[in-house]
Amino acid sequence: MRNKKTHAVCKALLLTLLVATVFLALQSGNAEAQGPVVSLSSTSLTFAVQSIGTSSTTQTVTLTNTGTGTLSIAAITTGGPFSGDFSLSTTCPSSLAPGANCPITVAFTPGGTGTRNGSLILIDNAAGGSESVPLSGLGAGAFGNFFWPISGTRPVDPGDILRWRR
Repeated sequence: MRNKKTHAVCKALLLTLLVATVFLALQSGNAEAQGPVVSLSSTSLTFAVQSIGTSSTTQTVTLTNTGTGTLSIAAITTGGPFSGDFSLSTTCPSSLAPGANCPITVAFTPGGTGTRNGSLILIDNAAGGSESVPLSGLGAGAFGNFFWPISGTRPVDPGDILRWRR
């Protein structure tokens, strides 16, 4: 009788140990499955009116790896129709440990008048493979920062300016 009781207790302990081991393995697997996760401090950047060919003050986006795996950064670049109007500077390494962060600074130097759009693009090994932050600025022409007060976006045309006779 004692052997049957001991056998039942041992069987229950082994089953409990097996369940605990499987539970811990699943928990560990979930943590590893998360991998790197990108968090960006801004969802978009908008620059003030800027004269053509002059640089704005910079704005910063902070990149943070909030995941459990190392973030591998393949590229940080600009894209979009006026990507050349936006310049980037960063000290981000090619690998970012979990919990680490780094700054990406962006400047706007319009090459023309009107609304200028682009994107800050991050290519990495996080889910989805890339992240994007829309960039926008307004280039002012030869007449400076004169705008119609109603819309706030239409530059003054040369024909709108009064001409004085000599």
